[in-house]
Amino acid sequence: KNLRNLQYLHPRISALSTHDINQTKSLSLFMSKPTPRARASSAQHSAINAAALQSHRAQLLGLSPRPLRVISGAQRKETHASSSYGQPKRAQGMGPVVAAPEAPTLAQHRGLVPAPPAALTTAEWVERRERAAARGEARQPCAVCQAPFGLATHVLLSCTHMFHLTCLRAFEAHVARRRCPLCRAENYQARIVTDGAAAYREACATRIQAWWRGRCVRRAYLQVRRTHVSCDAGVRVHAAAREMRVCADRVARDTDARAAAVDLLLAEADTALMHVRRVTSAVAGPGAGMPSDTQWTALRARAADRLLADCPICVTALAPATRPCVLLSCTHVYHGACIDSFERFAYGGTPVCPVCRGPYHRRLLSEIH
Repeated sequence: KNLRNLQYLHPRISALSTHDINQTKSLSLFMSKPTPRARASSAQHSAINAAALQSHRAQLLGLSPRPLRVISGAQRKETHASSSYGQPKRAQGMGPVVAAPEAPTLAQHRGLVPAPPAALTTAEWVERRERAAARGEARQPCAVCQAPFGLATHVLLSCTHMFHLTCLRAFEAHVARRRCPLCRAENYQARIVTDGAAAYREACATRIQAWWRGRCVRRAYLQVRRTHVSCDAGVRVHAAAREMRVCADRVARDTDARAAAVDLLLAEADTALMHVRRVTSAVAGPGAGMPSDTQWTALRARAADRLLADCPICVTALAPATRPCVLLSCTHVYHGACIDSFERFAYGGTPVCPVCRGPYHRRLLSEIH
């Protein structure tokens, strides 16, 4: 049958007679009888092909993590030296290759299935990088984690898609295959790039410049509003109110600053006076400087001239008839219970007056005539 079909393809075969064709068929049948050795070799090749195909299909389905491969001696030495079968020359903005093409399987080596693609050259990597840049891949978020690339390590695949390196490794560990998460390209190649970091820095610089320019424009606009008042009466009223509010705020800030400075000066003076009185009391000793009866009378008169009707500690009325009151040598009057409690809770050896922070001598107000 094959010889009859070949008659239409070759002029010499078409010129053969039917008798010659029958003789040729008999001779071909006689010569095509396989010998035992040929039959064994054919069976062996069939078994190898079947095993190679089965291993290749199992690896594609994720059932066999280690398919049958054929690695020559040179490739074996290269594999021990570098797992990426040689690094191509680095281009500007591109790092090392982190996912090189895998070694061909036995089925691919025997021609049963298409062979894997060869390692990309530097020019091919540059071309794929330009395609990804034209599509704006670096300015888009990672398709796995949906986060911008930023300054994290990211890779460009041979299918021109870009991912975080950690995200791509996690995806490969999950699916147990080297497959692009977007286009499902098998046995891809990956290379570290810095396009995402460059786009991130450019975006940050753009935001900083936009903020600064906006600030300058707002300041210029406010200056124009202060110097160029509109002819509309309502706008003029609002402008005057705004200027008055600004002036009032400035005066309030200055007043608060001056009040704070005065308070600080008085606090320093009180602290210095307290230290001086402590030193004086320590040098004079206990009981020194006790006022006489005449002096107590004068101190009571001075306290009465101030017309203080409340105790500074409990802020209640001073009523000597119901609650005993105490006069201090600094002319301040307290309830006896209040000043006793204050002295018990006072920190330090010598108690001081709660109002003037000075050492004192005390006496019941009822004992002074």
